[in-house]
Amino acid sequence: ERRPARTMQLVLEAAFHSDDEEQHNTLQLWGRMRALLASATALLAHGSPSVALRRGLSYYHHRVAVDLPLAAEHARAAVQVAEGLHGAGVAHPAVAASLGNLGTVLQAMGKLPEALAMQQRSLAMKEELHGAGVAHPDVAASLNNVGNVLKAMGKLPEALAMQQRCLAMLEELHGAGVAH
Repeated sequence: ERRPARTMQLVLEAAFHSDDEEQHNTLQLWGRMRALLASATALLAHGSPSVALRRGLSYYHHRVAVDLPLAAEHARAAVQVAEGLHGAGVAHPAVAASLGNLGTVLQAMGKLPEALAMQQRSLAMKEELHGAGVAHPDVAASLNNVGNVLKAMGKLPEALAMQQRCLAMLEELHGAGVAH
């Protein structure tokens, strides 16, 4: 009986986990997420400690169902599970991604100081993982996220500085003036 549950967990994690931002915007993925939601929720009721599953549910409740408190609950759980697996304060891609996701949900809820703290932690971790000053798409995305929260807080000079760092990094990665 545990084997089918584990198989279902792996299928759900694969369905919810994607690093391709464009894929998240397709109707096909939304349909898959809606269809898998009941099974995913049932797995969590049985104590399934999965970072990808929690992040996927957070993303679903944030972007599709627009149930921000539930999205935040899953995002916080993803951070806890990731830190439990990899160590609190340890730089790991799963922890950094989970912190960034939590920051995005908190920003949508209007909890801007907490959102900023999560995005800054995510950025610091990604810079530690990829090297300070090294151009990397994950670091650029985090610079953009921090800039977006600062802009929402009305801290426009700081937001502009983050967005300029993001742009410079993207131009270094892809070339100046290249559409990406």
